[in-house]
Amino acid sequence: MVYATDTLGEDDPESLRWMSGADLLMHECNFDNQNQKWAEKTGHCYLRKVLDIAGQTEPRRLLLTHINPIAELEIGDEGQSLDCPIEIATDGLSVAF
Repeated sequence: MVYATDTLGEDDPESLRWMSGADLLMHECNFDNQNQKWAEKTGHCYLRKVLDIAGQTEPRRLLLTHINPIAELEIGDEGQSLDCPIEIATDGLSVAF
């Protein structure tokens, strides 16, 4: 399991190698793509960046966490490019391994 929180989305070769092949990649995704600049300014990630990281690291599952509570995050067709299920974390969620 890899838990990446409060991050700009580390995508350097060493970080990607470390995250590769995780059973579960829990990655913060505080902003949608329209707010990329704001995400970068505040030290958070946005959807496209998280999906790019997941595409390079190929986790078995992707769980989006630390979602902005005042904006609805929609994955839409963007998630179709990944070969793993994508879930958006909710309060009280239990994750089974």
